[in-house]
Amino acid sequence: MLFEFSDSAESVNDREGLERFLQDIWIRRDFAFAKEYEEDPENDTEDTRQVKQPFLRFDGSRFRTRNFVGFIYYEDQFIEIYPKVFKDSGLLKPRMLEHIFFWFRYCRRLHIPLLDAPLDTLRVNSFPEMLIWKFADHCSTVLSTQPFSQYERVEEQLLMPKGKIHFDAYSRNGLASGNWQRIDCVYEPFLYDNTLNRAIKYVSRLLCGIAKTDETKKLLQENLFLLEEVEDKICTSGELDSIFLNPAFSDYIPIKDWCKRFLDYQLYSSPQNDTWQWSLLLPMEYVFEDFIYGFIKRNFNKDFVKIDAQNSEAFLTEENAFQLRHDIYLERHDKDLLIIDTKYKVRQADARDKKKGVAQTDMYQMLSYGYRRGCKRIILLYPGVDGDLPEDFSFNIATEFSNNPRIEITIGEVPFWGYGSPDNLEKNLKARLAQLLKV
Repeated sequence: MLFEFSDSAESVNDREGLERFLQDIWIRRDFAFAKEYEEDPENDTEDTRQVKQPFLRFDGSRFRTRNFVGFIYYEDQFIEIYPKVFKDSGLLKPRMLEHIFFWFRYCRRLHIPLLDAPLDTLRVNSFPEMLIWKFADHCSTVLSTQPFSQYERVEEQLLMPKGKIHFDAYSRNGLASGNWQRIDCVYEPFLYDNTLNRAIKYVSRLLCGIAKTDETKKLLQENLFLLEEVEDKICTSGELDSIFLNPAFSDYIPIKDWCKRFLDYQLYSSPQNDTWQWSLLLPMEYVFEDFIYGFIKRNFNKDFVKIDAQNSEAFLTEENAFQLRHDIYLERHDKDLLIIDTKYKVRQADARDKKKGVAQTDMYQMLSYGYRRGCKRIILLYPGVDGDLPEDFSFNIATEFSNNPRIEITIGEVPFWGYGSPDNLEKNLKARLAQLLKV
């Protein structure tokens, strides 16, 4: 187990192969992590512009992790990377996983199913096993309570017309060959044996081969039993792109998304040794920002008329250059604006530090936001430990221009993790954000 920005204790057996694998992941990063991250100019850093993979930095046969968390399976090499905030915390791996999947519950682009059972009751002790268990548990609940059927397009030669006659195919296959009695028809029956259920069954069978715990394997077997009437068929990720789910089946949306991801991962399977080579790597800056946005959106939606993430409708100059893209943009009912910028870093400051641990470039950035958007109050948010948060501090910025109000930039931490349960963390985070947002 490693943390962000730490050195590996052991050397890798096949550095060149692992680098090629990670490079392939980087090229296909639309499913390795959220595609929206790299489209954000704020994140248009050297890492996201470069051609070479940024996940690990190699030095001989050893490597150093970067700002991505998750896991890498490559042949007999298994690498788990956890957030740096846990490095000296003393938390055991199940508790760290509990925090990570609590954050995922509010990340709007990841679509990871919610986890209802407490981790303490499970013998899940790795990131990928937790992911498979959550997928299997969510599928088990949804398949048993909300069976999914849909109209499927079927093209078939029949002796009696059904649905619509496919005249082009009938002319080609029937009349031209003398089989005039066999009519090419197109119809759409309402089927339980449909593309999505076949994909779920195929993925569940694949995951049975790599799941480690008895609880996970049992859930996957239950899903296969529920889908017994569905055809066993090899499925591909592209087949799921044509499936559109109406709101009545919203619980199937994360199932479809994760089936796509698992099928994409299957592209890295190695027939020679029958192992899966797959990974899930997420940039923690994005996770922290997306978590805060999702939490505010869910808990404070009634207090604002507008809550946007990565708002990019304005430019710094009248020539439409230097696009402004705020992490979180809020507008109150009285048209008062509030901008929040998240910084996934530890803010170190003592009483003698006039800058309070804030980087000067971050302050310049917040100032440009405030003056360009006419926003009088901006919040810089840092991750903190529940129950051990320093006091807030506000910088007030004036200008010599007439009729231009002061801008207040508040510096504060929010509880991002803690030693208690996620329920307590959620409660304290809500109270803390209510204090900062003044709602």
